[in-house]
Amino acid sequence: MATKAKELWEELLAQNPTNEDLRYVIEWVEALRQEAWQKLLVQNPTNEDLRYVIEWVEALRQEAKAMLKRKIKEILADMKIL
Repeated sequence: MATKAKELWEELLAQNPTNEDLRYVIEWVEALRQEAWQKLLVQNPTNEDLRYVIEWVEALRQEAKAMLKRKIKEILADMKIL
């Protein structure tokens, strides 16, 4: 990865990027995709975040789909408990 890109990534991380920031890095910066994806996972992605990745990032589509399915199953299970 180019030094400038790495510097900008480090600056972004220092500013505590939002999930939306990370989604755009995941989509547009292939060299940072996995690192940004891991950061997004730590930040607990919303259903919207996962749907965005499913739609726009083929390389992570299957993993994001599986996560979204698990989240939906958890929500449905919680609803049955109430």
